[in-house]
Amino acid sequence: MSEQAKELAGIVVAAVLAADGLLHAYWATGQIWPAPDQLALIQAVLNSNKTRLLRPTVLAPLAGLLLLGALIVLARIHRLGPVLRKLL
Repeated sequence: MSEQAKELAGIVVAAVLAADGLLHAYWATGQIWPAPDQLALIQAVLNSNKTRLLRPTVLAPLAGLLLLGALIVLARIHRLGPVLRKLL
């Protein structure tokens, strides 16, 4: 696999992780888009009836991990600035 293909794949993976992280952060605020209610959302996403999984104490750490994963992927393909690259 060429370096350019690896870089493009890394950018795509980072974008998907970041989008998923932002969606989980949105849900952690109590919003339920795109579902009409919490039960419909949890059934669509996890095929479960456990609405307790939509609590901020569950969603906020998950959102943080997803966003951190996106940053790590970007750091691995050298798409972060030198300061952020040294932190990760």
